[in-house]
Amino acid sequence: MAKKTSVPPTERLDLEALPMPSVDHHTALASSKTVALLLASSKMRRAFEALPDEALNRPLIAAYPALHAAAKEASANYLSADNSESDASVPFSSMRVLTDIRSRVYTLIDYHLGEVTDVARELTVIRAGQGYKDLVDDVTSLLKLREKHTAALKHDRKNFRMEDKAESAMHCDIVQRARLKGRRPATKKAGRIWATAFYALREAHEEVTAVGRFLDRKRPDVDARWPSLYVNVKNSRVSLAGKKVRKAKPAVAKGS
Repeated sequence: MAKKTSVPPTERLDLEALPMPSVDHHTALASSKTVALLLASSKMRRAFEALPDEALNRPLIAAYPALHAAAKEASANYLSADNSESDASVPFSSMRVLTDIRSRVYTLIDYHLGEVTDVARELTVIRAGQGYKDLVDDVTSLLKLREKHTAALKHDRKNFRMEDKAESAMHCDIVQRARLKGRRPATKKAGRIWATAFYALREAHEEVTAVGRFLDRKRPDVDARWPSLYVNVKNSRVSLAGKKVRKAKPAVAKGS
């Protein structure tokens, strides 16, 4: 008989200590919706059921649709409350540092890898940055993308700075803490609920997509079928901005 497991109850978590997720709400929820719909298909359900119990966490997988729904509701409530707040408490010095990092890393990636289809797709979903929320998300996403392609980018002595990662983490934390400190109690509560819902969803998402990617490992569209919560890969060659993405080229640095 399989050992029963369950998601730890939220009562055991220190909600005050939970960091706010550095993730784009729309991307995370679009990706989890894609996975939830795929899990609901009879073919995929049979594929999951055919696997041995010791290979996966069935209770966590079964909870995925409910966790997606909870995260969706928590996101809507938090964004509604957060949009009514003022950015006056956010330190200008940290915003300036993050703006510089965003510009430098975006330029680095776009110049060297802008013609690589997968990279171009990810760049299109990074917004221009309106206010602290977009800026923090943009910098976080860009540095993850830079880390993924370090080998092709590290030769650029002008725009590839190793210290950007640690510096951005420090200033993102300063911005998030300053904004949280100046919020109304209702917004703080909505933020804690969103953080709790997202981290629970992320745990289930990692379990589900790991199994799904294994089952679909021979499919060329495996990334689109089991997308990350941080980057929603599209099947279409048309970007979210409505512009066609350039044809794929090998991820080789310019001048190499």
